[in-house]
Amino acid sequence: MDFDKIEVRDLKIGSEGLVQVTSDTPVQDVCVLLKEKNILSAPVWDAHLRRYVGIIDALLILNDFEPGDFQSRPAGDVVRGWDKARVTVHGLMDSLKSVMKSLSTGVHRVLVSETGQPTSGKPAFKLISQTDIVRWLLDNEDKLSEMVRTAKVENLMPFSGRVVQMGIGESALEGFMRLRYEDVSGIAIVDLEGKLVGNLSASDLRGMTADRFEAMRLPVLDFLLSIHRQPHTMPVICTINDHLPQIMASALAAKVHRVWVVNASGMPIGVITLTDMIASVLENHVPGASLLDQKLSAFRITQPSAEEAEAGGGLRYMLCVDGSDGSQRAAAFLQRMLHPGDRLWLYMGYSPFWNFGPVYDDPKAIAEMITARRQHAHNTVGKIWGQLRSRAGLAKGAIRAHVAEVADVREGILRFAEDQRIDIVVLGSRGLGKVKRILLGSVSTYVTENAHCSVLVVPPATERVSGSQSL
Repeated sequence: MDFDKIEVRDLKIGSEGLVQVTSDTPVQDVCVLLKEKNILSAPVWDAHLRRYVGIIDALLILNDFEPGDFQSRPAGDVVRGWDKARVTVHGLMDSLKSVMKSLSTGVHRVLVSETGQPTSGKPAFKLISQTDIVRWLLDNEDKLSEMVRTAKVENLMPFSGRVVQMGIGESALEGFMRLRYEDVSGIAIVDLEGKLVGNLSASDLRGMTADRFEAMRLPVLDFLLSIHRQPHTMPVICTINDHLPQIMASALAAKVHRVWVVNASGMPIGVITLTDMIASVLENHVPGASLLDQKLSAFRITQPSAEEAEAGGGLRYMLCVDGSDGSQRAAAFLQRMLHPGDRLWLYMGYSPFWNFGPVYDDPKAIAEMITARRQHAHNTVGKIWGQLRSRAGLAKGAIRAHVAEVADVREGILRFAEDQRIDIVVLGSRGLGKVKRILLGSVSTYVTENAHCSVLVVPPATERVSGSQSL
């Protein structure tokens, strides 16, 4: 089966009778419509431009939440500028491979043009979602290559999204804000032992209207109970030894968009989303090739296309955050360096288990302290994320944040910088004296000496600002 030779019109999938809103539809009316139709999103049509300008959903509305006239804001203003709201349109004669490529890059649904322009009769567009494609692939499993059919979760981990967690004592609002600035589609809810007990995602906003946003201040499990009117169910899970078709079937059966990978203790170590599943099939399906040929192809180095190289645009920055004056200075300095087209990752690594002091033998106090430290870390990153988002002049979606629980902050910075192919790491110096630097160790010095990329250290105001490597 060759994805290049299968056209969209041959798939017989997608949602007819497209539900849409106009660019001047107030947010409150959008929420009501999504609830009435029991859908998660709707394309936004601009009558003046004669085209769709974005796809709006409840999470995007929450992302745009501001006090005041929030409910009266037009849908067009909400979607404008957000990369995740972009509309991807395909034609009926486009290849299945082209649609799969779109849906493997973070786009959850695409529009398929049928007659060119919307009419008062039969809609000109239909919607194809990631679920539609995964279901079609599973229905045609026997035609997929052997490498796809035999792929295990451990082989999919390079495709797996990073695990972002929240505790059972945190509010749903904190979780949704974390979805916002961590730029992930789902969060693992863990108990005090770190075991997976729940899942928070954009789907949990289905049916939400603006007047019900106050319920998000409840603890996350209480919020889920109030929304779904039934005790929360355990997330769909798998182990590293499960096979790709098996987890695809599990996701479809449970009508979910992700399957959590857990270890023997029930702790989340990875997450396989529908995006990851589609990307994995694209990567591993080689029509007509033997299993040996397919395995060998995994070791061949491929160069980016001209389009991919051009789309690379500006620099990839990483700002290390810890809530100190030094990191604030680094953020202010970096803000002056950023240009349109650049991308920025905010990173905060911390150890929640460090220095419990006099409460070291009180499990309840320790649990409360761990939760407080976790909340402080996310609040710290969220504050700087908000400041830079409004002042840096970057496109919406160009600033991402990541909070990591690590044993060694220095090594955590190096690993993240390498994983994200960062060009320049920016961090503040605490201005330690020579003796303290020897006794305590300098994060900036260690990162400078061991990073694979350039490092910019912003010292205290009394010192000169200099780059640790040639930029």
